[in-house]
Amino acid sequence: MGVTTDGGSSMLLTTPGAAESPSSDDLSREFHEALADLADRWERGDSPPAESYLRDGRGWSPDRVVELIYREYRLALAAGLAPAKSTYLARFPEHRRSLERLLDLDAAFPESFLDRPGGHDDGVDADDLLPLAGDEIGPYVLEREIGRGGFARVFLARRADLEDRPVVIKVTTKPTREPWLLARARHPNIVEILTHAEVDDGALQLIAMPFLGGAALSTVLERRRHARPGRSRFLDDLDAVSAPEFPKTGDSGPTRAILRRMTDPHAFAWTTARLAEALDHARRRGVAHGDVKPSNILIAADGTPMLLDFNLAQDWSHVEPGGSAADAGGTLAYMAPERLLTLATASAGGGRPSPPDDDRAHRADVYSLGMVLLEALTGWSPAADADAPRPGRRSAFLEAARRCAATRERAVWVVRRAEAAAGRKLPAGLRAILTYDLQADPSARHARGLELAEDLDRWRADRPLAFAPEPSRGHALAKWARRRRRTLTTAAVVLAFAATLAAAFVVGRGGEPEAEGRRQALHTLASAYDEPDARVFAFQRPGEAAPARRGDSETTAVALRALRQYDVLDDGDWRTRASVRLLPDADRDDLELWLMEQALRYGRVLALRPDSPKDWRRARTTLDRARGERRPVALRQLRERLTAQIGDGASEAEAEARGAGSTPRWIDAYLDGVAAEIDGEENPKSAPAAVRRASARYQDLLALRPDSFWGRYRSAVVAFTLARWGEAATHMEECVRRRPGNAVLRGYYASCLLKLDRDDEALDQCNQAIDSAPDRAEFVQTRAFIRAEGSALDGLEQDIRRYELLRSVLPRRFLQAPSGPADESPTTGRNLPLTPAPPDSDRPALDEPANVAPGELDARAVLASRIREAGSDPDGPLRPHLPLDPRRLALAAFEVEKILALDPANLLAQVDRMCLAICRDRAFEAKEGLDRVLADPRLADYARFAPERLDALHYACILFASYNRFDEAHKLARKVLDLALAGVGSQGRANYTMAVVEAIGAVSNRKWIAVAAKHLKNAVDANPKYERWFQRDPAFDPVRIELQAALDAAGILEAGRPDARPVPLLVDVP
Repeated sequence: MGVTTDGGSSMLLTTPGAAESPSSDDLSREFHEALADLADRWERGDSPPAESYLRDGRGWSPDRVVELIYREYRLALAAGLAPAKSTYLARFPEHRRSLERLLDLDAAFPESFLDRPGGHDDGVDADDLLPLAGDEIGPYVLEREIGRGGFARVFLARRADLEDRPVVIKVTTKPTREPWLLARARHPNIVEILTHAEVDDGALQLIAMPFLGGAALSTVLERRRHARPGRSRFLDDLDAVSAPEFPKTGDSGPTRAILRRMTDPHAFAWTTARLAEALDHARRRGVAHGDVKPSNILIAADGTPMLLDFNLAQDWSHVEPGGSAADAGGTLAYMAPERLLTLATASAGGGRPSPPDDDRAHRADVYSLGMVLLEALTGWSPAADADAPRPGRRSAFLEAARRCAATRERAVWVVRRAEAAAGRKLPAGLRAILTYDLQADPSARHARGLELAEDLDRWRADRPLAFAPEPSRGHALAKWARRRRRTLTTAAVVLAFAATLAAAFVVGRGGEPEAEGRRQALHTLASAYDEPDARVFAFQRPGEAAPARRGDSETTAVALRALRQYDVLDDGDWRTRASVRLLPDADRDDLELWLMEQALRYGRVLALRPDSPKDWRRARTTLDRARGERRPVALRQLRERLTAQIGDGASEAEAEARGAGSTPRWIDAYLDGVAAEIDGEENPKSAPAAVRRASARYQDLLALRPDSFWGRYRSAVVAFTLARWGEAATHMEECVRRRPGNAVLRGYYASCLLKLDRDDEALDQCNQAIDSAPDRAEFVQTRAFIRAEGSALDGLEQDIRRYELLRSVLPRRFLQAPSGPADESPTTGRNLPLTPAPPDSDRPALDEPANVAPGELDARAVLASRIREAGSDPDGPLRPHLPLDPRRLALAAFEVEKILALDPANLLAQVDRMCLAICRDRAFEAKEGLDRVLADPRLADYARFAPERLDALHYACILFASYNRFDEAHKLARKVLDLALAGVGSQGRANYTMAVVEAIGAVSNRKWIAVAAKHLKNAVDANPKYERWFQRDPAFDPVRIELQAALDAAGILEAGRPDARPVPLLVDVP
């Protein structure tokens, strides 16, 4: 079968025969995308005219223009309209002859002969078009069929050109926009599409997905229905039906380890919660699933649940005679009541159901997911209520939809039928969640997937439900008691003892002072942790890899404030004081960790002071008083070091002689982690290894004390530093739960969510932080980072101005024109002065970088880049020709000007200014900026500290090349590659950028083809993801065929024989 891609041919897919010219390939891709978009918009209820696709002067042939017009005509008929032939001929007089002939043919054929636009001819059976196991499609060899539908087949295949790598291939006669939709909704619980292509001149659509093993949830549930009661376990059932081609991994993975510890109800609740989060993520990116059911859910071999088949739900208002009744019934079984009633009512009247808005479509998906959970828990199939209609009977289909809707009128009936079929009742909490989620009224059920996920996670943790009502007060009280079993047991003993004392003493004597003491202790703790000026928690500034390191003076100030607040520096045992002793156990343990940490940090700073015996003695005394009878390793080693520096012989043995208690392992684990972090701060070259060592020790702590607040916080900090954004967010979420009034923690959590592309949640956390501390500039800046990716530029400008007002670092000449970029001409800041003002009466109020906080200008430069590059794929090829909002570019240019007014030597801002000069076609200014950047001796160290700062240089390379500045582009790309080879940045990324630049240069000089092929191969050898980038990157389109040929030749010549495996030339550096 011949294969052509959707416009991005690649190393992945071969192209047999003569190919179209690059310009024809672009036009073909644009035309097919226009057809898909036209159909999609009509499906959603819009009615775009064909003229809207013809206004841009596209160079389509007359035949294609007529095809587009006819496509609109057929869509109008399908929508129940009555388009007039004369109207179309009048609208398009230049195509009158061809259009008139086509419309006459349309009228001559019966409606049953004509399929809907985009479908195959009814006279051709889908089975005749679809491939079979054993067929080859491009590089794919179809091994065996693993699934099928009315118009599609799914195969396990192998890629012959990539060492027979196993993949999953879906081939369908009904092309969809699924690849484009899923590109917007990437999520760990949504199956990724590797590539897609047209097969047999567009008759079929091929979609390639990773092979993850496992099985569809429907297969797992079918096995469970036939298992003996009480003998079935979720993971065992999964393993029994998993694809045999996938290697067995046991329970080594984290997901399987989690599921193995759970009962089946808890495992299904956890699985459903993750799928609900995936649906919510897709919804926030404008994508609804529309057909959530067990067969569209994959349970991977490692236990991870994955959603399949987005945007593939049937349009049931167009069930044709002879259509697949089985497919119809199967989808009806999980469909929300409002969708059933809408399509039945609209179809009965001969019309089309109005498309649901995003909110209604998402609520319907969440309902369907609830039905899936109910089936998983009970084994009852919802298809029992959705009798399949007779084939070819439209009326029977409508009747089946109405009957199915009638059975869903009351959620409690649905749950009871499932329980009756299972012969057992559901756990009360799950029953309450499902009853709420399956309400017939959409406004009375979970509004978002996150709400369902939150309730399910709370049920698993025995916490109160957040959205569904509790089953009863007694159930809520029992849940509360289970969560506090240890506390209640202790309380029972205490109460019994108190009752005994009551016989001899006056009831309540001394009780009020004790209670007041506890309240005061908690108040003191809150003032130590949560006061905005306490500086206990370091703020994670967006755009930085880790919180800015505190200077020695700030470290000692924070430590002394904490140690003095709790009298650690005074005589006596501070642990026996009421402010410590009366705290709850968990808070008291966390406070002890924190105070010993402050003593450690204080001692480490003083130990580094040269020739300062008094400081060293003071540090040693502080350590002794902080640790008391504890002997944690980190404090003991620091004490021995201080003693050696002092030289007075006051050894650790003498301290031991005065008595020492045992040191719990969790204390050692925590302080070892802190000591490792300090080691990395003192020796930046060893920082990565030190941070990983700290992370391991914090994990040891959490294994012993899962509820440790400081263990969670420090784990979040090091996880963020290691770019483990999900792990950091999980730990920080728990910290916020423990201290909901702490604005700094919410701001840090917002930065974590921003890294995970969860912008809505990040904005919510940031708003709460600002509400708690409206004068903290850092929170306002974080909100600006979040809004930089959105369309609300007014809010972004307001945040920037608010931040500058609170920081008071902006030169006066900017404050005199607060409207900023809004008043600039729409030429991306063409008239903005990008150099500091001369020293006159309007001299900036503060123009010395020393007056700006560390990291301030770098963060603002990153913000400027984020504003300019909004809409780009964070894990995909750069698109310098994306439509750019002039106002957005002007705002970015204005930010660059401010940075350079404060620090003309700021490297990141210089790169941004260079990019803006390229966009404005200022060749001399761009070249001057390039020379300045390349000659800067700080470049390597700058990038080594934060490799993500090289992103702007990659962008500048491709921008230079795209604006016909090849010499400058190649010069800069070579510098980036040299840095990567020296260990600064990703070698794969640097090779890929070099290949893009050389491919653009090859349009005018073919000598660059072979060189570009070499660098592209190096990039893919370093990291396979660059193969996907190559497929999607339009920069390669003009020379893609020649480049493919050079790649094939290089693969043969490099190893010396045709069947040799290419040897990787470089290894990617993270």
